[in-house]
Amino acid sequence: MVFFLVTCVAMVPSPFLAYGEAWCILVGLDGSRSWMATAFAVALGQTIGFGLIYVFGSQLIGRIARLRRALDTLDVERFREKAPWFLALGALTGVPPHLAMCAVAPAVGVQLGRLMALTLVMRSIRFGVLAGAPNRFSAYFGTDWLPTWLTDLI
Repeated sequence: MVFFLVTCVAMVPSPFLAYGEAWCILVGLDGSRSWMATAFAVALGQTIGFGLIYVFGSQLIGRIARLRRALDTLDVERFREKAPWFLALGALTGVPPHLAMCAVAPAVGVQLGRLMALTLVMRSIRFGVLAGAPNRFSAYFGTDWLPTWLTDLI
């Protein structure tokens, strides 16, 4: 349980650093931990991180002129009706970048609760695949080829 709590907390900054995917693959390959619980812990941590980006994204946009100009050219009304689809697609695939979508979401009127629910569900699916596939095939590949310092983290 402590492992999954630490994983969740460690994943809060991962939207900026992109190490959640690698962690899911590593834990899935190892097979000693539940890949489903790991996927959910990573998804929950990233959801919290994306929620913080939602809350503080307007300050970030205000400080970076390039982002401010990009937001000024955005057709808010057109984007507003498609925002949930873009958010769901970005959370699942990373295209469009979910980080940018979360920063822009308040400007187009997406509620925080909706963003968090979409992000949690879609990121759980994403990380479930990334942790489950290596777990399924770990019997064929094993973890003998991984450095010991890396396997010691698990």
